[in-house]
Amino acid sequence: MPLLNYLRINYYYTKMPQMKKILLIIFNIFILFFLQSGIFSFDEQAVNSEIEILKIKTEDQFGEKVVVHFKKWDAKKNLVNIGKDAVLPLINTLDNENARYYVIRALGEIGDERAVESLSVILLDTTCGSRRFAAIALGKIKSKKAIPALKKALNDNDDVIKKDARVALDQINAER
Repeated sequence: MPLLNYLRINYYYTKMPQMKKILLIIFNIFILFFLQSGIFSFDEQAVNSEIEILKIKTEDQFGEKVVVHFKKWDAKKNLVNIGKDAVLPLINTLDNENARYYVIRALGEIGDERAVESLSVILLDTTCGSRRFAAIALGKIKSKKAIPALKKALNDNDDVIKKDARVALDQINAER
């Protein structure tokens, strides 16, 4: 999915002749293949710079809230494209309230089991506003390690959390 989004963005937002677009797409496919295969890897500085964008406090002044949201969304997509190299720095950023929503979404899309424990803690923390997204992310990761926390969430007072926990358990059980 990230590959398709990446190609779609490059295709629609360039004003190049058709042949240049095709060459650009082919080039991007090769770059993404090499990055995902581990032949080349992103450096730690790239991950950290994207995470710093996620930590920006969203202000509601002069329409800046929308701009910051799009910057954070782009940073999240970049971290998802980086993949497993971004997981540990993302987990370490979960305590930042400004970044938490985007971090949880990124961890779910990356799908690495290392995030299960941290997402389970968020899911069961009744003071956290991102519990729903933690349940959704655990469903996307599809790890059996998430089952105990998701089963506990089925007894939650919040019906939305119960529903999302049920869906996540169904996604995990569908993998068996």
